[in-house]
Amino acid sequence: MAPSLRIGHQWVDSLTRSGSPVLNLRIKTLKGTALDIAGPEMTRREVSLISDLGGTIFVDRILHRLRNNPAGYFASLPPGPALSESMFSAVKALCMAGLGVDRLHEQCFEVAAKGADLAFVLGEFLRELEEKNLVDYADVLAIAVEELEKNKGALPGDPLVLLPTDLELSRLERDLRAAISLRNRRDLNVDDPTPCTVRDCHTDASLLRWVTAPAEAPSAFKDGTAEIFQAVGEANEVREVLRRVIGSGWRLDEVEILHADSETYVPLIFEALVRFVGDSGFDESSVPATFAEGIPTRYSRPGRALAAWVDWMRDGFPQVSLVNMLQDGLLEMPDDSGKIPHTALARILRGVVVGRGRDRYIPKLSGIVVEAENKEQHHGDGHGSSEERALLHLVQNLLEISPAAGCPQVEILSAAETFLENVARTANQLDNYSAQALIARIKETAQWLQEGADPSSIDLYDWLAHLPGEVKVGGSGPRPGRVHVAHLMSGGHSGRKHTFIMGLDDGRFPGAGLSDPLLLDGERGALSEDLPKAAVQHGLKILKFARLVARLRGTVTLSLSCHNLPEDRAMFPSPVVFSAYRILSDNREGDQSDMMRWLSQPASFAPDDPGRSLDETEWWLATLCGRDIPNGQKIVATHFPHLGRGLIATRARQSPLFTVHDGKIPGFPSSRSPLSPTGPVMSASGLETIGACPLRYFYRYVLRIEPPEDIVGDPGVWLDPMLFGTLLHEVFYVFMSGLIAEGRLPLYDRDMPRLVKILDDHVRRYEHRRPPPNPSAFRRQLLQLNQAVRIFLLEEEILCRTSRPMFLEASVGMPPQGEPGLLDTPEPVEVLLPGGGRIRARARIDRVDCIDDGPEPIFSIWDYKTGSTFKYESPDPFRQGRVIQHALYIMVAAALLKRKISPSARISHFGYFFPGGRSRGVRIVRPPQEIETAGRIIENLCRTVSDGSFLATNSFKDDCKFCDYTSVCGDPESVAAAAGRKLAHGENRELQPLRELRDVDE
Repeated sequence: MAPSLRIGHQWVDSLTRSGSPVLNLRIKTLKGTALDIAGPEMTRREVSLISDLGGTIFVDRILHRLRNNPAGYFASLPPGPALSESMFSAVKALCMAGLGVDRLHEQCFEVAAKGADLAFVLGEFLRELEEKNLVDYADVLAIAVEELEKNKGALPGDPLVLLPTDLELSRLERDLRAAISLRNRRDLNVDDPTPCTVRDCHTDASLLRWVTAPAEAPSAFKDGTAEIFQAVGEANEVREVLRRVIGSGWRLDEVEILHADSETYVPLIFEALVRFVGDSGFDESSVPATFAEGIPTRYSRPGRALAAWVDWMRDGFPQVSLVNMLQDGLLEMPDDSGKIPHTALARILRGVVVGRGRDRYIPKLSGIVVEAENKEQHHGDGHGSSEERALLHLVQNLLEISPAAGCPQVEILSAAETFLENVARTANQLDNYSAQALIARIKETAQWLQEGADPSSIDLYDWLAHLPGEVKVGGSGPRPGRVHVAHLMSGGHSGRKHTFIMGLDDGRFPGAGLSDPLLLDGERGALSEDLPKAAVQHGLKILKFARLVARLRGTVTLSLSCHNLPEDRAMFPSPVVFSAYRILSDNREGDQSDMMRWLSQPASFAPDDPGRSLDETEWWLATLCGRDIPNGQKIVATHFPHLGRGLIATRARQSPLFTVHDGKIPGFPSSRSPLSPTGPVMSASGLETIGACPLRYFYRYVLRIEPPEDIVGDPGVWLDPMLFGTLLHEVFYVFMSGLIAEGRLPLYDRDMPRLVKILDDHVRRYEHRRPPPNPSAFRRQLLQLNQAVRIFLLEEEILCRTSRPMFLEASVGMPPQGEPGLLDTPEPVEVLLPGGGRIRARARIDRVDCIDDGPEPIFSIWDYKTGSTFKYESPDPFRQGRVIQHALYIMVAAALLKRKISPSARISHFGYFFPGGRSRGVRIVRPPQEIETAGRIIENLCRTVSDGSFLATNSFKDDCKFCDYTSVCGDPESVAAAAGRKLAHGENRELQPLRELRDVDE
């Protein structure tokens, strides 16, 4: 009899390796033996064993019935899997202690209603089992005892049963043990954790069996067979263990690593070891370790795919989630896709504006398939549309599998099973094992959910999302050539020479020892002495640790994390570590501060000796951080030329001289100069970009670098500021062009319904093009749009009493917005500069109004703004070249009006109009008298480009907040400070135009 089959087989392996022949020895667990004995009778009764999962689901449904009584003790608790699992645990404890409903007396509970509810749940659970021809483990034990009593304790086949004395047995399991005939039973003594003689101790490691009573232990031998170390964080603790294993020269199959926390240490050990495997993935021979508990399936493609698919459905089918699934290669390609890479499909889907919503994918993807087929027919280049068709096929299959909202629970599980079988990608052994394990768990859950008609509180989407973290695969006993990893409560049976025990901080071991909230220790004691109590279990953990150390042979290393890195807080050693310190140091009266001084420095991200490094990264950290290296930068630059070039660039940027590493382009081609007749046509946006940051202009307009479109939108925003403004511009254009065509001026009461109708039409069109992330975001921005159009019309009625709109969206140097108007011209307008130079300019002028249509007509220009007025309220109307639109538009419009309306036409003013909700109709007016100053500013802006001087801004607070290129520049503050030093350095003559703009003295 063994605690588990895996542990029993380790005993047999150790026995065989010791030289003892093994014949006809079979490993059994007590549960397996009980099933063997009770099996024939269970077959005769036509009953089967319920699993823990089935029991939890049964109890969950019983709790729903319990809530029909509002006065019940548990009626107020929120339903959910956590409550159901806790309740089933309490029910199972009662059954294993042999307690029936008749034993749950209300006086045994602190609150009588609690006892009544527990009795109801237990009674209903037992009734459910009987009605469905099921039994639990307690029933199996009872049947087995009955069968043994019939046969006077004799077992079938008359075997000899070897029972270790340290097996942890419940009351009913002890009854089964007692029912076995003494003739068939032998007790096996185990290693005594508290030996009474020094003769039993030969090493420091063997002394550690006194952890329960360190004061009674003999003096340490100082032979190095037992050690303690601490580490900064659990990941560094794992890496230090691996450093010690590799550095010692031990064979891997001589080492067992035990831990106190499966959720933390198993993933960390797996991730640390899999780095040595590379991209080959997990299979029987790749990772140099065996894991007794297995590996969570969340490390597999099917596990990650299942969690991502569930999140995709729960979040409303967002496009970004599907792109990520494709990018990560989690989905199986369609059969007819050939060898199309997953990244190609992700790229195509990223370029389609789907947003979110189940019903939007197929129309959008069908459209790009048609476009690709048309392009193929037109060009006939054989490129084809296979990638687009493959994407459409994949998404169609995925949507067909995805259950609709409100479908029955069984259909959700069936869809998940189909997803794992047909859609989730498998590429290695871990993937195959994981898919099979996940499908098996889903099938089992579906089976138990079908057993009853009562509703279940289990949120299956949430359950499926967490399933890959709970289901584990690849569990194995020790194997040759590999480290063995197990929990310290079930490890130490491999007989290996070297053992590491990790996670021995007081938070993990022995833990807090909290009482069961549903069945308190006091209530357990009142009900039966056979019910396990939290306080007793807490002490048993220490005893189990002593038994663990007693059965170990060879060296033992204890370790703990002394600092929680995510929370940045100190962690403290477990009592067993403190006891071990007192034994090994012979300081039986030492306190915790003594122990911290005795321990070596905590293991950290790099070893103290570069020769103990696990990989190249650790070696570099240990080498560069641990000592001063002469000519270190030169050595790095020699072996890593790209880093060498970076070091040169860094030194250049830190110097006061303006260099090519700061944006200086020697011999900048004249064809790219705005002052050249064939140079680029300048817009207000381009000029203002130079004024804000010449380096940004270089990235955007010279190199034409654009950041990738981010399809991960803000969940609280439907339209970004640019689209919000574009929509309003379109609404204003349609509304005002209609009034101009009719020869009318705007009136609020008359025209408001018309304007709202135009807004509604545009909102519907934008809603189709870019679906809102949620109703709340849509309603909020719709309210802002309605406020803006109302403010617009109200202010326009007042303005148009003295001004008449004439031209809308006048396009200069670019295609017209709609039907060409009088001021529209595809050719740019030449603008003369004070220094004699000239530039070609283009613009799209929102509106030109006529103030006086006499012999010398007077006009005004208006530009709609939907953002903040902050940028335009500075005492400097040009903000050192950052705001130039009003001046450029006055120059362009004046030239056009003189040419096409009247040579005597003049412009009265330019105005920025802010109809948005934040500014509420503010108008900021700029007179044309500032044109001469603006001309000099434009000239300096253009000279900056002509000279190839693309220095970054010297004011990161003004210019870097909304820049697309901050990730390229690095730290904006330090870059701006360096730019300021170069501007102030008189030898940088190329920066004179920018120096004049910024008003910087040499």
